[in-house]
Amino acid sequence: MVQFQFLDWFWVVLFLMVTVGLGVAFYRLGKRSESDFFLAGRGLPWWLPASSVYATHTATDTPIWVTGVVYKYGIAGLWYTFFAAWCAISAFVSTRIFRRSLAYTQAEWNTIRFHGLGAEMLRGWISGWQVFMNMFILGWVGIAMGKVCNYLFGWDLWIGLVLFSSLCAIYVLAAGYWGVIMADFQQGIIAFLMIIIVSVWGIMAAGGPTVIADKL
Repeated sequence: MVQFQFLDWFWVVLFLMVTVGLGVAFYRLGKRSESDFFLAGRGLPWWLPASSVYATHTATDTPIWVTGVVYKYGIAGLWYTFFAAWCAISAFVSTRIFRRSLAYTQAEWNTIRFHGLGAEMLRGWISGWQVFMNMFILGWVGIAMGKVCNYLFGWDLWIGLVLFSSLCAIYVLAAGYWGVIMADFQQGIIAFLMIIIVSVWGIMAAGGPTVIADKL
């Protein structure tokens, strides 16, 4: 269990206040229509949804998994994580195209891009596959949050999982896509900066790049 100091709690509370504040600020925008709730009225610039995809792929579970892979396989293990980099790259490439299609979901996009019975079958397959896969994704993200809370506060794993899964569900239902996208945007910026800062700190703590290279 980690002992938080005043400065630690200050940043945690500030982060939560900003996140909740964004949800409150965009609450009304998400209630104007179905399109506003699910797609932010189709009025977002393409780079905001792309940033949201990036932020989502640097969630709580990602650092834990990457650290475990590198610990077990060394730097060569980073090749296992290449798909995550591809997700970030493809987000910025495909988001603009997807936005122009006016589709609500990836499954619907298939019936716009293709036609006939094959397109409908593909839409059904994608819908079922996404439901199946997202059960696992939500599960491992929730478990990762439970492990973080166990390490920080000594809670049982299920407490962090249930608590933060419930809070996220309430936030999404209340704020809609407007609130989610803006919260993801600021979280993505924070994650990007922290990745750089922690990486530099880690290299310096190990003695610098030369020392690390000598130990390889």
